[in-house]
Amino acid sequence: MIAAKALQILFFFLAVLVMLGASVDAAPATTKRCIQCFAPPTCPPCNKDQVCKIIPASCHDCGSGECIPL
Repeated sequence: MIAAKALQILFFFLAVLVMLGASVDAAPATTKRCIQCFAPPTCPPCNKDQVCKIIPASCHDCGSGECIPL
């Protein structure tokens, strides 16, 4: 009777360890958070011999506009 109770406790303990190990392995190693940009990229005033080029936003930088030669 005591041996059966000890085996039940051991089984429960091992089951908890397996579940905790599985949940830790399923979690991502790192969380990746992107910056938030609150306005779309805009073009600065360009000269007549230039055109605006929009650089799209990425996870690390907001987009921007720059003047490049035609």
